[in-house]
Amino acid sequence: MTERPSPNGTAFPFLHFTRAYGTQLILMPPSDHPCWPKDGEVVPYIFGKANRLHILQEKFTMVKYPYERLRCIHHARSFLPGQPLELQEIPLKFAIEAMERYINWTLRDWREKSKKDRREADPIRSWAVGGAQ
Repeated sequence: MTERPSPNGTAFPFLHFTRAYGTQLILMPPSDHPCWPKDGEVVPYIFGKANRLHILQEKFTMVKYPYERLRCIHHARSFLPGQPLELQEIPLKFAIEAMERYINWTLRDWREKSKKDRREADPIRSWAVGGAQ
């Protein structure tokens, strides 16, 4: 993955693995996409419940500890209607690197948003930064 997932396209990057007895599709939505639970929220997930960090970790686990994988197809960027998908077969090593970059971008975005939300929620800090009205 060479660029950050973009919320402007109609889809987002993904990894698609094929193996002898099935396939696996791992979507990589932008950090602000509504599919992600809010910070601290626990949602139904597979056969239990999970927060967004657990869901993100599961995506990496699916890539890092594969079963027998035959091929990995990577869609590197969002696309717009009418434009062809840019699919590329990549080695598992590159799939792991793409997922690591994606996870780092997502975690960094969530941390920055969390810091911003805390600053905005602090009335003294927001008054001091914004000045008296």
